[in-house]
Amino acid sequence: SDETPLKVIKGIDKNDVKSKNSYIWALSTGKGYKNATYYMVSNRSSSTIQEFFDEKNVKLMCDGYNAYYCSPNITPVSCMVHIRRNFAKLNKIDKAHQAKGCYTVKILDAFAKIFNMEKEITSKFSDFEEIKKERNEKLKPLYDELFKIIDDAALRALPKSALGKALIYAQNYKSTAYNVFLDGRLEIDNNESERKIKDIVIGRKNWLFCFSESGAEATCKLYSLIMTALQNNIDPKKYLHLLIPKFGISDLEKNDAK
Repeated sequence: SDETPLKVIKGIDKNDVKSKNSYIWALSTGKGYKNATYYMVSNRSSSTIQEFFDEKNVKLMCDGYNAYYCSPNITPVSCMVHIRRNFAKLNKIDKAHQAKGCYTVKILDAFAKIFNMEKEITSKFSDFEEIKKERNEKLKPLYDELFKIIDDAALRALPKSALGKALIYAQNYKSTAYNVFLDGRLEIDNNESERKIKDIVIGRKNWLFCFSESGAEATCKLYSLIMTALQNNIDPKKYLHLLIPKFGISDLEKNDAK
C-alpha cells in the first residue's frame, strides 16, 4: 500500500478557490492472488485503512507511515527498501560512511545479501509454501545478521546523528520486517505499490487537481480499472468498451464525473 496527496476543489466563491488536501491510496494484490490494483480517495488517517479492510485480518506490505501500524486488523510488513534508504543516503553524501569496514558499508553489504537471496529464492520457487520454507532457512539468518550489525552500531552511534537516526528507524521496524516470514506470498519491499502510486503522481502533473470529491472518486475508479487491465495484459480501451455496456456508467453519472 502507498498514498499520495491530491488537491480537491470544494467550491469557488467570488474568485476565491476553496480546496482541501485529500489523499489517493493505492492497494495492490500480492503474489498468489489475481492481479488487481485498487485506488481510493480519502484522508490520511488510520481510520481510512481500517474501514477499507473492515474486520478482515490482512498482512500488508507498507512503508513506515504510522496509520498502518495502529490498525488492529492489519499485520504490517515493513519495507526493507525503506529501512535501507537512510543508510544509502549516508553512504552517498558522506565520505566517512564510505570507508571499508564502517558500519554503514557493513549494513549495506548485509542488505545486498538479503536482496540477492530473495531474488534467488523467488526465481527458483513458485510454490508459496516452498518460498516460505526457503526464506525461513536461508533468508532469515541474513536478517539476523543485518539486525545484529544494526544493534551493535546503535550502541556506539550518537542517537541524534544521521547514522543514529537511521539505526533507530531500522530498530523501530525490526519486528514488523520479520513478518515477511509468515507467508510466502508476501514481498520484502513495497516497490509494487510505489510503482502504482507513481502513475497517479505522473498524471497529477498534467491534471493538477480534481474539481470535486465525486470527481476524485471517479478518477480512482477509472485508474483502478485501467491499471488492473494493464496488470493482466488486457487492452484498457477494449476492457472499458466491454465493461461500460455491461454494467453502465451510472456511478460516474451520479457523481457528475466529466
